[in-house]
This record gives sequence, structure tokens and C-alpha cells, in this order.
Amino acid sequence: MEIGNENWGPDYEKRYNMIYKKVKELYPQIKTIANEHVEKNGCPAECVDEHFYNTTEFFAERVNYYDDYDRKGPKIFVGEVAVNEGNYMGQLYAALGEAAFLMGIEKNQDIVTLASYAPLFENVNYRAWYPNLIRFNNHQSLGIPTYYVWKMFGENRGEYVVRSEDEGGRVYRLRTGMASLKSNKELRFRNPIWNGEEAKITHELMGHVQDTEDGRLLQLPDEEQKKEFHSILEWADETKSFVVFGEEDQTYGRFETDIFVEENAYFELGIFSARVVRSYYEEQIVITAGVEKEWDAALVRPFLWKVNGGQCSLEEFGFMHDNKLTEDFAISVKPGEYHRFGYETDGKQIRLYVDGELQKEISIPYGPAFVSVVTDTKDEIIIKAVNFAGDVDPVSITLDCQVQSDYTVTLLSGEKGDENSFEEPEKVKNITVNMHGASSEFVYEAPPYSVSVLRLKKCEAF
Repeated sequence: MEIGNENWGPDYEKRYNMIYKKVKELYPQIKTIANEHVEKNGCPAECVDEHFYNTTEFFAERVNYYDDYDRKGPKIFVGEVAVNEGNYMGQLYAALGEAAFLMGIEKNQDIVTLASYAPLFENVNYRAWYPNLIRFNNHQSLGIPTYYVWKMFGENRGEYVVRSEDEGGRVYRLRTGMASLKSNKELRFRNPIWNGEEAKITHELMGHVQDTEDGRLLQLPDEEQKKEFHSILEWADETKSFVVFGEEDQTYGRFETDIFVEENAYFELGIFSARVVRSYYEEQIVITAGVEKEWDAALVRPFLWKVNGGQCSLEEFGFMHDNKLTEDFAISVKPGEYHRFGYETDGKQIRLYVDGELQKEISIPYGPAFVSVVTDTKDEIIIKAVNFAGDVDPVSITLDCQVQSDYTVTLLSGEKGDENSFEEPEKVKNITVNMHGASSEFVYEAPPYSVSVLRLKKCEAF
């Protein structure tokens, strides 16, 4: 029994303790689930519900998310998990990211004891959320590609997780857009340059920019801007300014600008300042704000170089709080003077500069190009695998036992953007094929953009 849903904070913990105590008093056999890690504040917790909504890349990059979880703490229920942002919502590529994350869960089922997709059903004539696992109207129903991932995994469960290792390439997160600036105070800057040429402000999302005698002044947002932003994301900080330089196709190169550093200054230099291409929250914006805008502060999600006095970090957008890409690091700046802040990126690395000197070099987040998990039974070895690449991946498989030559593969594959519709309800669905040539060492050719489940029969020992 779960106590609450997506609740947290002191008031929740107070009520949680009351309900937990009464449940255990009357029904001691019932297992309870908390909405957050209440055990960190001294509350009893048997299991904690964790929710994940994000992009395909987010899930691919977190295949090993639960590897280092504290085994002495409560069990985990991944109660809601889905790709609801990015280009591929409800499409095959989203299903690959979710499949990779589920493989990480399967490897760590000693700590993650339950998992479920959310939401489950969608009447297409009364849609409140997208995507949903099963869509229907008055005449038909269909499963999105993710439905078939869960079906494949549910039908191919082993009894034990087998220790395994996989090696492969990397898939770097594809980011676009130039620079941006954010501040919780008025911010003076000048001479913005992109690849040697003047960088112009193209979008004043929060606040406005005025010319001054020695440069430009970024003002705080006006009341209309704050009201609009608050209507989109009620929990977000609507007090910061936010302006974007350049266009979304200007991605790789070097940006620099002079920023006047005041005593105890706080500002953020954005990197890859482009809009989220598709998002569930984008639909909410249209409903809530009443008009559809091409640009707004909620849909621009850059990496943020946060400068707080002489301390810095590089972070990315996260709901409720941003996620750190680096630990805090120090820079040397003199208050009351202009300093030249800049960055350069080639799509794999980001280098941060102050006054021409390198301060930090960071890898752009990436996920594995190939992911697998292995389980077995008394008679079979079951290998689940995801190939994120757009080419056939000849996977060399080495086992510590002999297997029969004949085996089966249950396969989900296609183009990245393939999706099911009422016109083509099974455009993306799993198929099972019989294969030949398995042994203790053999090669399986994983199709492009695919989820594969191999079932290998063990040879009888004599």
C-alpha cells in the first residue's frame, strides 16, 4: 500500500508517520510504500516510490543508476517511468531508452522490487497526457512501441541474474543552440562573440536588455513575464532574467562575453540554449497559458554554468532542482570589474574559460551504444540487448557454458521515429524468429535501433 502520491516535505512526513503506524497496528502483514526517502529524516520506510519522466537520452545514460544504491536502505518501487520529452515520444527510439533503463532495473532487482509504466490507458478523444502505453477510441486499441518492450521483458524472465559485462561505443547526447544568460539581479555585459563574430540576442524570454554607455544591461523580468512563466511552471523561479543568443542551428564553436562581476554576484551562462523539441509539458503550456508561443522560458533547457561569487558548477535542468554535471569548482575573479567568460564545444566536450584561461573541461553526457542484461534458468540463458546505433551491430557473445546451436530471438526494431497509429496499429511490434549458430562463442548481429531477447538452450552436462 502506497501512502500518498508524489507528496513530500514535513507535512507529508507527519501524516505518513500517522498512517504508517496505524496500518502496522491493524494490518502488520501489509507492506507500505513511501513517496520519498523519508528514512533520511528518521521515518520508517520499507519501500520508496521513485518516478522518472524525461528524454530517451536521460534513460540511456542511467542504465547503471541503481548499481550503487544502499542495500541497507528501503526497497525501491519505480512506480512511474516514461519518455515524455524529446523528438521520439511514443516512438521506437523512446522505447529503446526505456528498455535500457529497465535492463538496469533488472540487474538490480535485489533493490528495485517493482516497476510500472505510467500512464497506462488513453482515450484519444479525451487526452490528458501523452504518451500512454495503450491508446483506444470507440472502435480500436493499440499499444505504443514501449508496450511491446514491457511485453517482451515480461514474457522472458529468468530465475537468476547472471554477472555479465558488455563493451561498445558511446552515444553522446545531441544538443543544439548557442549561449544564454540568466541572473537574479540586473547584469551588465558587453562584447558577446560567437566564433569571432558578434552574437546577437534573439529571444528575451525573461527580462529585457538595454544599451548603456559601457555595454548592455540585462534587466529582471517584468510582471507580465513573471505571471506567464508562473502559470506554466508553478514551482519554478520566475524572478531570474533569461535571454538567448543566436539560433538553434549554431551549436559547435566558441562563445565569449564580458560580464561585470559584482560583490557576491550570481549569474548563469547557458550552453546549448535550444527548445525542447517535443514535450508533454508543451501541451500543458498551450492549455494553461491560453496561447501557443514559439519560445518561452519553460521550454529552453541549456546546460547552466552557474557562477556564485568565486564558486561555480555546471548543471542541467531538472524538475524541482537542477542536476549537477560537475562538482563545485573555484574561479579567480575580482569584484567590481569586467571578466571575459566563455565556452567552446565540439559535441563531445565542453571547455569553460575565464579571461582566456581554461577553468574546466567536461564531457557532454553520453550513454552506451549497446546495453544488455543476462538471466538464466535451469535450462536456458536469456540475453536482453538494446542497439542504439543506426547500423547492424555484430555482437560477439562469450559464455561460460555450452549451448545448443538453435536458439530464438524476439525482436523489436525499425526506424527511430516509427510509431503505431490506428491506420497502422502494428507498424512496430515484436516478432520471434528461429536462429542457428549459437555456441559458447558466437556472433549475433543486432539490427539497427533494436531490442533483442535471445533464448539459448544449455547443453546437458554428462
